This record gives sequence, structure tokens and C-alpha cells, in this order.
Amino acid sequence: MNRLLRDRTAVTLVDRDGSCLPGFQDVLRSFGLGLQHVHSAEEGFALLRRSPTPIVVSDLHLPRREPEEPLGGISFVRQLKFTWPDISLMLLAGHEDLERVGDCLSAGADRLLLKPVRPPQLRRALVRALKQQFEPPHGRGWPTPPEFDVKNQLSALRAKLSEALNSLLLTLELRDPTTRGHARRVKRYAMTLAATLGLSPRRQKQIGLAAKMHDIGKVGIAESILRKPGNLTPEEARIVQSHTIIGENLLRTMVDHPRILGAVRHHHERLDGRGYPDRLAGSATPFEARLISVVDCFDALTSTRPYRLEAFTPTEAIPILQRQTDGHLDEDLVQRFIDLLQRHPQLIHEVRSRP
Repeated sequence: MNRLLRDRTAVTLVDRDGSCLPGFQDVLRSFGLGLQHVHSAEEGFALLRRSPTPIVVSDLHLPRREPEEPLGGISFVRQLKFTWPDISLMLLAGHEDLERVGDCLSAGADRLLLKPVRPPQLRRALVRALKQQFEPPHGRGWPTPPEFDVKNQLSALRAKLSEALNSLLLTLELRDPTTRGHARRVKRYAMTLAATLGLSPRRQKQIGLAAKMHDIGKVGIAESILRKPGNLTPEEARIVQSHTIIGENLLRTMVDHPRILGAVRHHHERLDGRGYPDRLAGSATPFEARLISVVDCFDALTSTRPYRLEAFTPTEAIPILQRQTDGHLDEDLVQRFIDLLQRHPQLIHEVRSRP
């Protein structure tokens, strides 16, 4: 049995080839906690029945238990959560697996770790999971994870975060070419409007990141739906609407800020409460989400879409945007954005011409 096993064993790692084992051992050792490791779902269930742990990390590509299973890890997650619903469960996935994000989260995964897993990424995920499991009122006498050297690792962590987010965005644009550049344009409009409103530089950056990633949950939506010309069926529309929740859950694996996550989740709410996913009304929708909704709507109107081959000109789009204040968009933010466009008519050209 692994020499690290002891009373403080915190994590079960189910990794088919053992490639992640050394890195996990090093990080857990720095927390004063242990690790147990197996290679398959069957071994994982057997080990957890003998020696349960509060956290399980599983490879998405486990050996399939049934020939018809698309990915063995998803089936493992689903059965594990059914058996032990309180376990914190993470899935190890590659960039090529991002189109399965929706399936992973629906199965019950709490977080995704993108391979290759770097120590800062792993430490961040484990600290969250450990605090969730053991902080009062659910504390079980486990030690609080020590803080790692933030100053030395912050730069590497930011670089990894930026790389992962940009990879996700590129994946989405390759799957749905009609959205190419949309996220970047919405980010620029949103940050410019935020600056005009006098928001702090820190808050401008938060809005910019949320705006850039507002549609990232669409990586979990089938291409046949994303690219479908014409109207969607009610079921297809429901699937598309799930991208707000998928996006929030996906970003939660890398970003831990309520304003950013709230903006991504709620950018399709309406003032009249008829939006999604939570039917929030009025000011219950976070300010950042209401701001992003305005600039998102404007860029969508002035861009081509599968359901609309010709874009509106900015002159045509502005009165349409104004009409959306009747129950949909925040009237004050719409007017402030229109004022901005009228004071700086070159802004649209600058935003659309920059790569």
C-alpha cells in the first residue's frame, strides 16, 4: 500500500496511467495530507469503500465499463456522486475534451483540471475543496491547508489562467465561426463603458474578463445546434440557454470571484424577470451582467448570425437597442452606451478593426 496512506489521507486519485501521481503527491505532502491511487473505476469504488476520502480526482478517459460508454470517467463520476453525494469530485481533462464540459458537469463533477496540471492550479483547486469539506460547521479536525507562496506563484498562475481561458475561447470560435471576434468586441465595449461610468480600474478588469468569457459555456453545446440556420426547437433553445450555467461552472474551476461568475451566469436575465437561467428581475440581476447584456446585444445586432445573414448597421442597431429597454435591458445603461457611441463615433470602427 502507498507509504503516504495515513489517517489524514484526503484524496483518491483515479488515473489510468499514473502520470499525474508524482505531482499530486508533492502538493498533498506540502499540505501534510496523504493520497491513495488506483488505475480504474472498479478499483476506485473498491478502494473508497475500504478507505473513503473527501476528495476524488478522476481521469476523464478511464477504461470503459461498458462498450457503449463514450467516456469511462463520466460514468464513474455519475455513479460515484450517486453513492457518495458529498464527495468533492474533480475530473482531469485535456483541451480536446472541452466539448464534453456540459456532460461532465451534468454527471456531477465539481471542477475540471486541465492537463497538464500545474502545481499552482492543483493547489488552488485543492484548497477550495478542502475548505469546502472541512471548514465549520462541517469541520472534522483536519488541518487548514498552509498558504503557498503567493508572490512567487502569482505570475505563473496568471499566465496559466490566461492560456487556459484563451484556449477555451479559441475552441469556441473554431466550433462556431460566426462568433469569431464577438467576445473580444464585447470585452472592449464593456470596458470602455465601465471606464465612462467611472468604475475603478480593478472593476473594469473584472467586467472585461466576464465580458470576454460570457459565452464560453457554448463549448458544451453541440455544433449542430450552434450552427443551425433558422429557428431552434424548444428543446434546442433550452440546450443553448444552458450555456450560462455551463460557463459559470467551467470558469469556477479557474476563477473565484462572485462578480465575474455572476456576470457570466446572468447576462441573459431580463428586467421583467423573463430571462434565464434564474428569472431575476430588475436590480436583482448583477450590475456587471446588465452592463454586458447591453453591449452584447449591440454587437450581436451589428454582426451576422446563423439565424440572420445580414448585420444591422450601427445606425439601424441603435433604435433597436433602445426598444429593448421595454422589459429587457437596463434603460440607463443603454442610454449611457448610446451617448458613448454618439460622442465617440470612431469607437465602433476601432473595436471592429482591432484583431
